[in-house]
Amino acid sequence: MSIGNPFQGWGFYVSGYDLWVCLIDEPSICSEYFALIREANSYITCVAYSRISDECIGPYRALIFDPTPPDVIGFLATISQILAESKIPIMAYSTYYRDIILVPAKDVERAIQALVQKGFTFQGISLAKICTQR
Repeated sequence: MSIGNPFQGWGFYVSGYDLWVCLIDEPSICSEYFALIREANSYITCVAYSRISDECIGPYRALIFDPTPPDVIGFLATISQILAESKIPIMAYSTYYRDIILVPAKDVERAIQALVQKGFTFQGISLAKICTQR
């Protein structure tokens, strides 16, 4: 079932680099990364610009959305539904300011088209590496 988009005009851009989601034992092996997530159960996930371990999946591209106020309801649900209707798998996470959706690199053009057709504004591809270097 298709849903409406209460977030018409909301902008997003796409990371111009492939990303790999890697399960790692030690954060020090994640020297240049897009995101580093430590779960309470001691799993560590590094979203890296290259395959840094044997346990990596990808490549992905990041859809990076305009800052989202913390009291907004349904933003990720809307994006998830739009991409699900296009049969595009996602991995989602949020930062303090933004929501970020990882899509398989092979599906990024279809993801852009699906979101634009539903009223989101594509702001281009960014070649800036959003990362921390150790």
